[in-house]
Amino acid sequence: MYTTNDGLVWHRDIYENDGSSDHPVVNLCVGASCLFGFNHSESDPERVIQLNSGDVLLFGGPCRLIRHAVHEVLLDEVPSWMKDSPLRLSITFRDSPEVLGREEEFKYFRVKDHLVGQDDFEVPSEAKDFMGLPSMTTQSCG
Repeated sequence: MYTTNDGLVWHRDIYENDGSSDHPVVNLCVGASCLFGFNHSESDPERVIQLNSGDVLLFGGPCRLIRHAVHEVLLDEVPSWMKDSPLRLSITFRDSPEVLGREEEFKYFRVKDHLVGQDDFEVPSEAKDFMGLPSMTTQSCG
């Protein structure tokens, strides 16, 4: 949930709770619009699109591990039913059965603490070969 204009830094969905298969990731945008950047690698040109409430992103196939970022949340651009309390919800669906029964490990995610390993990550030639980075016990509220 985004309640300020702050976005989310460049990253890839590479962690254990992101799923370890090449099955697609589906993201539903609800509420405030945002400026969303993406590219396959740092050397590729960055593309930026505006995502609005009701838009859906699908990361699959060769794009399953794509680099992406939320550059800015546009709190002034919300559906009429949200004008009094603007925010952006990013609802993401992933196939990650390996974390079933371990939900408490992934209950909390703090970007500055848990968005690690991105700089050293190398995209495998086949997304289906990627097994995900291991979870960190610090993601639980302890």
